[in-house]
Amino acid sequence: MANPKTLAFTITGGGVSNIIPWIGIGYPVGGTTLTPETTRADLPPEFYWVCTLDAYRPGQMLTDFVIPGTGNPTLPADLDAAMSDPGVIFVVTTKQLSLQNVPTGAWYDLLIKYGAGSELQRLNQLSTTLKPGVFNNAGYVLTGQGGPRGGSNVPLPAYELATITQAATILAMSWLPTASGQPPYSLIDEFTVNTQIKTKRTTGSKAKAKKAGSKSKR
Repeated sequence: MANPKTLAFTITGGGVSNIIPWIGIGYPVGGTTLTPETTRADLPPEFYWVCTLDAYRPGQMLTDFVIPGTGNPTLPADLDAAMSDPGVIFVVTTKQLSLQNVPTGAWYDLLIKYGAGSELQRLNQLSTTLKPGVFNNAGYVLTGQGGPRGGSNVPLPAYELATITQAATILAMSWLPTASGQPPYSLIDEFTVNTQIKTKRTTGSKAKAKKAGSKSKR
């Protein structure tokens, strides 16, 4: 469990279902939910959503890109610059991506540059080796610290997740402030637990009595 000053950070992307990707950040206090700024009616049937979040102001989305999932998409000219900003945390996720349209070419190379690894490579292999029609869709999530990559730059942390069988691709972790408890935030591979959640579970003698009694009504 992360320390009390961390912020929960959950990315939900599509898988084999038609889920619109979204991000939940800042819970349990002052939480924010983010989705693509493009109106739903204007979104392609399948797409990649790339956004950058302000590492100093949790819940503030700075840039927002919707990249069509079909064909060989042309990448936005300012995408690389947006992801290389050291003051952001970037997110890449998908909506009902066809397994035949996983990243290739320049798009694949850019994701590898920003920390994609075995999960993306696995999708790439499965797209060419699985029997068409058996597995149709894929989901992918990548998140990491913004900042320059390559050359003499120190590799920055990034985290990824993929699926070809689940309804959604859900990556859960946390944002961690500096030692002083102040921004900028960085990513940490731990969960932030809300200890204020109340449950209906009974304890002690009451729990035993319920277990020994008759079946409860529903």
